Formats: sequence, structure tokens, C-alpha cells
Amino acid sequence: ADLIVKPSGLVSIDSVYRQGAGTSTIESGATLIADSISIGSGSFLTCNGTVNSAIDMTNGSHLTGSGSINGNVVCSGSISPGGVPGKLTINGNLTLADSSICEFEISGTTPVTQYDKLAVNGNVVLNGACSVTYVNLFEPIVGDTFKVIDYSSHSGAFDKLQGADTSLIG
Repeated sequence: ADLIVKPSGLVSIDSVYRQGAGTSTIESGATLIADSISIGSGSFLTCNGTVNSAIDMTNGSHLTGSGSINGNVVCSGSISPGGVPGKLTINGNLTLADSSICEFEISGTTPVTQYDKLAVNGNVVLNGACSVTYVNLFEPIVGDTFKVIDYSSHSGAFDKLQGADTSLIG
């Protein structure tokens, strides 16, 4: 069964383990507090509210949304900030494994309202792939740049850049 935390809702549990098809959704205005969260292959965590927990994502798992995560995230799956578009904030460290994919949609030059943003208030270890998709018929012009990830510090680099003209991504 899917887990949905509604607005103004507060759920405090020991741990969340999600495996296989299904979605755990933290809606805007809601908070999920857990000692740990594990998202398995085929599972989605949509965070549009607040999650107070470390998150471990296996290969084939998906993290989406425009909310805040207060804890470290280790990702072997995919991260897609925003909705259409938006900003996902991680107040902790983010470690991207070789199998990870960070997916960003761009429909203009204004961060958060026209292109996805991932804000990490901690260290980012970059690995895996960065995938960019232009939406709503958007085509950048010479001089356009897009800073899709903010971080306090980082190490590593994406191993693969996919999709649109990723030379414009900062």
C-alpha cells in the first residue's frame, strides 16, 4: 500500500522500508519523522513537505518533489527535483553512486520556477549521470546557463551527461 502523509500531518515512526512498485508521498505542509528510510527498486518517494530522516536509495528507486529532507541521502537510484519545475532541498550530505541519475527539466532561465534545482546544504559526492530535458518547447540561446545544483562543498564529477545540451549546465 502507498504511504501518504497529508498537509498539517505529522507522522513519527522508527523506519520506512519501501520495496517494489508503489509511492510514499509527503504532501506540502506535512512532516515525516523516521530513524531511517530505505527506498528499494521500483519505489518512489515524493517529498513535497518535510522529511526528517536519512534516506538510503537502491538502484531503481526514485526521489522526486519540491520539499526538504533533513538528513543525509545516499542515492543509487534517481533524483528528480521539482514537479514542474521546483526545488528539492537536502539539509545534509548527498552521496551519488555510479548507478545514480540526477534528472532536471528546463523550460526557461529562472531557477525553481522555470528549471529544476537541487539545493544541498552539505557536501555532495558526484558520480553517475546528469540528465537534462528541455520542456515546453524551450530552446536556450547563446549565453544561457543553468546552475541546477547548489552545494556547500563537493567532490567528484558526473560520469555521464545525457539529454539536452549539457555544456550549458553549471
